[in-house]
Amino acid sequence: MTQKPTQIPLSPAQLQRKKRRKTFIGIALIAIFLVGFSLKQRYVGSVPIAPGLAKDAVAPLANWPWQNAKETKLRRGVTLWSARQHDGTMVEMLCFDFAKNPDLRFEVLDQDADDAVPWNNEVRYSALGVGGATRKLNQKFGGNSVVAAWNGVFFGYLDGAANPFGRAFHVSPVVINGQVHHWGSNHRWTFGAKTENGKTVFKTFFRPDKSTLKREFDFAGGSVQCLLRDGKSLRLQPFPQSGDAPLPQPVVSTKAEAGHIPVFDHMRTCRASMAWTKDSAQLFVLLIKEPDNESLSAWALQYNWPIGGGWTVADVQRFWLSLQKPFGITDAINSDAGNVLQYTFLRPDQKYDLVTARGAGVTYERATFDKNFHNAPGGGSLTYFYVREIGLTLRAVD
Repeated sequence: MTQKPTQIPLSPAQLQRKKRRKTFIGIALIAIFLVGFSLKQRYVGSVPIAPGLAKDAVAPLANWPWQNAKETKLRRGVTLWSARQHDGTMVEMLCFDFAKNPDLRFEVLDQDADDAVPWNNEVRYSALGVGGATRKLNQKFGGNSVVAAWNGVFFGYLDGAANPFGRAFHVSPVVINGQVHHWGSNHRWTFGAKTENGKTVFKTFFRPDKSTLKREFDFAGGSVQCLLRDGKSLRLQPFPQSGDAPLPQPVVSTKAEAGHIPVFDHMRTCRASMAWTKDSAQLFVLLIKEPDNESLSAWALQYNWPIGGGWTVADVQRFWLSLQKPFGITDAINSDAGNVLQYTFLRPDQKYDLVTARGAGVTYERATFDKNFHNAPGGGSLTYFYVREIGLTLRAVD
């Protein structure tokens, strides 16, 4: 008969190590649960885990042409391409052909223009999402005048980014209907447009003064990043090494640089970017919607988590470079995005598709509305870029 081995009592040190192991396992299980719950709350669709993905790896669709892209002619001179990466990132690009449809107009809506105290550089911005902004513009211009609208230039928070009822302020000058409203230091680039000889001309200037703003723009906003200028790419800040602290903001830049924004440049997140041809005949709008949110993207960059949804600024620049030959793009800028990314466009059936901002209080990523945008979510931006069509508002599609 086999005897059971005699159990030797554990020493106090061994008991302590065993207790620590149990505690660690318990904490790990709780952490896994919390992370899983967090991901479930933060993601739309599947969680985009990409094991072994380097922080500077190229986004799968950051080159043209997109595989399996859907092309839609929205109306005369307006085309939409849509695709989705395997990690759940939605990528869309609008092209506005001003030569093919000379009734198109590029403009900017600024919430500070007609709020409770106009032009005091303090706006309760979040109630007016892109749907509400488009409704407001359609009421002003009539019919379904707005062809597309998306969030505008960078802005600041007076009450913190997490406050849904907070106030926003301009971090740089804006030009609305030819009038300059001058705040901030405008430490990067200004982008905008001016009608010259009956045609829309898109422009960028590095830290322009007030007289330049007034002379060169009808509509403009500052502190954007310039990715391409006159056919040449501007310098981006290299990816940080592990343990490198972000540079203090604002980072001083030069005419040779895009204009570095710490963390925001290198994390994979939502993006809104524009590019145009040398003659300004075509404007392209790139819209990247990540399946998670900006905070998780920043954590992934900081801790080297293998989460792949969204694009970096380098991805955006690389994409525009790939469009130089097929479309003749010479200039491109990067504007505000992250959690505030939201956009809408007019479909051929005269209804609007709307892609919501993160934290807008809804569980859907995309919804359809009529021109009144009843119950459209908030989560707004201080300014909105938009393209509208003058004259007849119900033109036939190509």
